[in-house]
Amino acid sequence: MPPDVNKDFEFKSLSVFPSNPPSSEFQFQVRRDEEWHEYDFFRAETWNSHTLKYEERKSGIRSVITKTETRGPYSRPFTVYFVHTKTAFSVKGVCKRFSDFKELDQKIKKQFKNFHCPFPPDKVFNALQPEFVNERKKQLQRYLDDALAVPEIAAYAELHSFLNIPEYNDYVSHEQEQVKKEQKRFSNPESEKPETYLRMIDQAKSSGDRISEAQAFNALGILYCEMGLDPQGIECLESSLELCRVEGDKKGICILLSNLACAHNKQECHSLALSCLKECDDLQGEDPPTQAQIKIKLALTSSANGEQFEAVEFCLRALELSKNLEDQVLEATCLFTLGTIYYDAGEVRQAVEAFERCLVLRRKTRNKIGLAETLNKLGLTYCDIGYDLRAIDYFEQSLVICEDSADLHGQAVCLQHLGNVFKMQKDNKLAIDFFERCLSVREKINDKRGCADCHESLGLVFYGLGNFKTATDHYEKALSVRIDLGDRAAQSECHKSLGTAYIRMEDTGKAVQSFERCLELQKQIGNDNGIVDALISLGLAHFKAGDNQASVKHLEDALMWFEFLPEEDAASITGKAVCLDHLGNVYSKMGRPSKAVEHYKKSLVVKREINDMTGEARCRVRIGLEHLSLSNLQEAYYEFESALRLFEKLEDDHGIAICYENLGDTLMKLGELHEAIIAYEKCLPIKVESVYS
Repeated sequence: MPPDVNKDFEFKSLSVFPSNPPSSEFQFQVRRDEEWHEYDFFRAETWNSHTLKYEERKSGIRSVITKTETRGPYSRPFTVYFVHTKTAFSVKGVCKRFSDFKELDQKIKKQFKNFHCPFPPDKVFNALQPEFVNERKKQLQRYLDDALAVPEIAAYAELHSFLNIPEYNDYVSHEQEQVKKEQKRFSNPESEKPETYLRMIDQAKSSGDRISEAQAFNALGILYCEMGLDPQGIECLESSLELCRVEGDKKGICILLSNLACAHNKQECHSLALSCLKECDDLQGEDPPTQAQIKIKLALTSSANGEQFEAVEFCLRALELSKNLEDQVLEATCLFTLGTIYYDAGEVRQAVEAFERCLVLRRKTRNKIGLAETLNKLGLTYCDIGYDLRAIDYFEQSLVICEDSADLHGQAVCLQHLGNVFKMQKDNKLAIDFFERCLSVREKINDKRGCADCHESLGLVFYGLGNFKTATDHYEKALSVRIDLGDRAAQSECHKSLGTAYIRMEDTGKAVQSFERCLELQKQIGNDNGIVDALISLGLAHFKAGDNQASVKHLEDALMWFEFLPEEDAASITGKAVCLDHLGNVYSKMGRPSKAVEHYKKSLVVKREINDMTGEARCRVRIGLEHLSLSNLQEAYYEFESALRLFEKLEDDHGIAICYENLGDTLMKLGELHEAIIAYEKCLPIKVESVYS
């Protein structure tokens, strides 16, 4: 079962080292609604900056007729329909008679002349028969679905009254006003030009108004940072800070320290950012709300700097402050940040608890975007620990809210995650459907990187289905976008996927070209792991093409590159064993069994070191087969016997059957006919069972 949410659950410091790499990327926003402009930052994946298109919003109302019931006196019984209505923030239930539905239909069709959805006909006789009631329930459900699918009707007050959600329109209006206000607050007017603030600085200097001069320097510094001129921006912010220190303007000093921290984070100078934020935190001792905000920034920056333990501590202090202030919006932000840091650190139980509590608060404060983001994060957390059905439920809830809020970016994220879950569950039809819907949304918002991700995901699904032609079409489209974006690492992955698909299509020429381009890009990036992987792939492609000499060359080069990888890297150790196995296979194909045995034995040593029992057993079978071809019958017998004992421990029937068959062949060559027959007899039932199972 998923981790329970315990009311007495206590958040704690980290007990393990990070298992997921923390995000060091931020997105930045500027607040220009006050004289002191403020530079703010969030984690790159946050939904704060999602663009909302209300003209494309869908109804956030989901109404289902859950059951029916017969009521009334014996002489005049009637049927009532239980209608269950769910919105982002409420769940309501009402009981309605058929006559109530009919009255609603009359009001709707009077108000909306173009709505022609058929309404179920009246029935005088046998109206209480179960079959009739069930059919009418379905008809009324279809009517409700059709009505709610029309935005104007979904916003109709009479319908809301009927469903017992009369406050719904007020929520929507309030939400739109808040979003517009927030967008205006973070807007970047076209009139914002450096010349404007340079003139303001000159005017302030002439009049001797140092605070106005500091404010102009601050605004100019932020503008330079937005323009990508970070060094000039930081210089202006430092000039502003110096002026505030001279004037003893505490408010200005705090804002500028926070703005400088933001600018340093933009340059990934997280230590400098932490220094600014800690000084700012010391100055905010008498202002708990601002102090809590600064601690959240300290937590985010500490996490980006790899200091996860400190990040949790800052979050816990911010959470305590927000609770004392009884500020539920701030408390929800603290919990979400805390959950994200726990998630990065692999503390799943703590992460789930934080996100679940955040979810409750965001429902209370009616923060739709925040609610959708929290549901999405819970889905990711449950997905990571294998609770796929729970994850799907959270992703679908998040998707509904995003559709209701016209949050196209959020919709794309939810659709992508749903596609990924169904891909993991091997439900390829649903996976394709969600990825294609995601692609459509990402194209609409011109998210090129997201479009490439969708094409790659679709390519993987079609590859798994054996439809390699369609897979390569999607990989090619993804590659084209990656080239436009100049993302060499992602281009390399596309070439690798294309090469793998071309091998399955037996087009080894194109496979070799793809892997060569992959290798070239990995060398440009300087990624040693990627270089090794590309060399092994090239070796396999040449092997498939029948060019054994080229295959050996690339695989030997890969072995040489392993020397540059960290010895403690588990993936590197496993990769080395794989490379040695492939070299053994190539030498075996070339008719050089002694060289094959040499490499298989090296692979065997690695597999025993990492306790890979299955790999060791298979390796011993390969060594045995090479000894058999060299007529080293005693050595072959020893290897097959050793492999058999390993496969028996693993309860691998297929491996056991292979060992008995090879033992039979070896015993036949040794002249031990009776023993050979016994081995074949042990092999036969397993093979027969595998054929009919």
